[in-house]
Amino acid sequence: MELGFCKLNQCYYQPVRPILFQFGPVPIYSFGIFLCIGALVGMFVSWRKAREYHLEDDEFFDAIFSGLLLGVVLGRIWYIAQNFSQFGVNPLKWLWLTRYVGLSFPAIFLGMVAGVVWISRKNNLDLYKVFDLLSIGGALTLSFGWIGAFLDGFPLGRQVETLGIVLPGLSGRYFPVHFLPIIGFAIVYLLLT
Repeated sequence: MELGFCKLNQCYYQPVRPILFQFGPVPIYSFGIFLCIGALVGMFVSWRKAREYHLEDDEFFDAIFSGLLLGVVLGRIWYIAQNFSQFGVNPLKWLWLTRYVGLSFPAIFLGMVAGVVWISRKNNLDLYKVFDLLSIGGALTLSFGWIGAFLDGFPLGRQVETLGIVLPGLSGRYFPVHFLPIIGFAIVYLLLT
């Protein structure tokens, strides 16, 4: 399934570098790698800030990892449900993430929030403080994720005369809509720290 910018039934989709490298038959996708790097950097920054608030490391990491695990599982289940004709009743396709890729971002977000709320309440953590700290790391994660989205080719943007960039394989200049959330989330991170 290809995604791109569509207007009047004319879609533009041009991946810049969707696969960063391969280990034999296993491709390593740019979007996934940058999202993982962003998540690791975001967790580190949130953890460092949590130490300033004197939160226990193990309780804070329990909340983060529970949120991540529940988010990814729910995101995969939701994606499979939305694309059931592609997956069918085949557990191998459900679990083989490198061959049958796909996660639902809204479901990941809902799962993460539910996991963080559940563990924060279980450990008697201040929920507002935990979400406040996670928003700092979340801004970095989303900024990195949009770098991966740019390399993956989604969304491309509108063809323009000026203020655009030339992408390989396409003629003309395109407005770099990818850079707006990259810069925007980086600014949010700087404002929150």
